[in-house]
Amino acid sequence: MSRQNVLSGCLVESDPVMIARARQAKRRTLLVAVILQVLLVGLLVLAPLLGAAEKLSARIITPTVPYKGSPKRSEVVHEKQRGQHKPPVVTSKSGLIAPTHIPPQVADIHDPPDAFTAQQEPIGSGTGIGRPDGVIDLDAPSDRRPAIPKPPEAPAPKPKGPVVVPPAVQEARLIFRVQPIYPPLPRSAGIEGKVVLRAVIAKDGTIQSLETVSGNPLFIIATREAILRWRYQPTLLHGEPVEVETVITVVFTLRR
Repeated sequence: MSRQNVLSGCLVESDPVMIARARQAKRRTLLVAVILQVLLVGLLVLAPLLGAAEKLSARIITPTVPYKGSPKRSEVVHEKQRGQHKPPVVTSKSGLIAPTHIPPQVADIHDPPDAFTAQQEPIGSGTGIGRPDGVIDLDAPSDRRPAIPKPPEAPAPKPKGPVVVPPAVQEARLIFRVQPIYPPLPRSAGIEGKVVLRAVIAKDGTIQSLETVSGNPLFIIATREAILRWRYQPTLLHGEPVEVETVITVVFTLRR
């Protein structure tokens, strides 16, 4: 007998009977676990449904068949309400007590005819024309005066002269610009300068007049010839174009 056969008889795991029993135990355990899980899931699903069915069945009321000669349901309800709700007794400081039941005959109390005469206004005391019978005569003269219409608002006064506009604001309205030509004499001599002019711009945006404020005489003629061709966007005041007075500054510099 070999050494392997001797050792195989000593090990429990090598026994084929024990191996078969272990497999059967595993299968039974797995089957029991599956069955328990299915039962648990089914219980969780059916529990809310069973509770809802109990609530629905508890709310269902089986109507009873009335027997012959029994009072109507409305009469029974009224009798119960009369027995349950008693008229409240209300007392006040003056000693008045509310009645506990309605008397069979109600007294009819009439106020005296002169009770409210002092509070009524006499007929015709209002501002309108009327008659006691309610008929209005449209041809009768009326004391009403027609409402006086409000006088129309006076238009804003127009300026007597040109409107003074800052140079920066008027420069933004410039739509056509002609660059002044640098005169040859100051260019050859390397002279730079600046010319300041006071301009009056017409309603249509053209230059109406120019007045020299300061500047080198060598640049004034070229500056005036160029600025007279400039065009501005018309300036509106209260929706109407107006003349504008502004200051224009032109600077002559040489490129180096």
